[in-house]
Amino acid sequence: RSRVVANVLSSLLARTESVLIMGHRFGDFDSFGAAIGIARFAMLCGVHPRIVVNRQDPNLAPCFEMLSKVEDYDDIFVGAIEGMDLIRPDTLLIVVDVNNVDHVECPDIVRNVNHIVFIDHHRKTVEFTKEPEIAYIEPSASSASELVAEILEQYMASKSLLKEEAELMLAGILLDTKQFTRNTGTRTFSAALYLRGEGAIPGESNDLFRADVGDLTKEARFHTNVNIYREKIAISHVDGTADASYRVVAAKAADKLLTVKGVSASITLVTIGDKVHVSARSDGSINVQLILEYVGGGGHYDVAGAQVEGTDITAVISRLREAIDEYLDK
Repeated sequence: RSRVVANVLSSLLARTESVLIMGHRFGDFDSFGAAIGIARFAMLCGVHPRIVVNRQDPNLAPCFEMLSKVEDYDDIFVGAIEGMDLIRPDTLLIVVDVNNVDHVECPDIVRNVNHIVFIDHHRKTVEFTKEPEIAYIEPSASSASELVAEILEQYMASKSLLKEEAELMLAGILLDTKQFTRNTGTRTFSAALYLRGEGAIPGESNDLFRADVGDLTKEARFHTNVNIYREKIAISHVDGTADASYRVVAAKAADKLLTVKGVSASITLVTIGDKVHVSARSDGSINVQLILEYVGGGGHYDVAGAQVEGTDITAVISRLREAIDEYLDK
């Protein structure tokens, strides 16, 4: 199927000179790596793309630093407002690592373009408001970076990727597979092998995940406030309002809680701005995706997230417990 998608996508790119690429809001290494891979695909098709992303997001700072000396990316990244200004009648928007319009970096761009492509590994939970040119949605894949790597391998000649591009895509796979320990199949290793052949060095991709002392201190706040619900689900939260860096810290804390003996799933919550951010992880025996869909979230069987607006952490925890009870009792 990736070969078919590659051929159709190249045909779409041949008919336009205006291409926007966008991932989900609060981007991570997977959405960023997938966007970079699609940008290279567009460049090889003779189109100069733009990636709509929040340049101020501290969690993506290592990615921007890695590409800071790559001339091809000097003017690739644009903000949401600039992205809106770039829309033309023939603009092709390629959305990666998300298929819910409400969760993309800039929903208004999706609503104003005529041609859309979705490449995602999350389960489709809402109907499209307009029919996409391509809807390549594969929940069986480990990551969006894996799907994009397969597309590139089918279409591009060997050694067409830059080392930095390959390493960012590998980082996306490492993130969503938890260093090849979750959601990992033969396709995943095949994609990683391809990226390694394109110059990716696993050690340098892994360097993107290094945390500073401040992050370790923040993560400790979750580990000192843990409750075990229904004897197998760890729920932890941070009191008060936190800064944006806690989004990634919460995800790391949820991963770490899975190492506790007897814990089959973990959920961490933190208030950032006017939203409660929820991260959930599972060892594979509990479907955290179904639990978080109860509060408007989504994701995968063992990795899910949500952003709940207009309420507080106590109310969200109460709703999550109701969802857990309903799920486990069935």
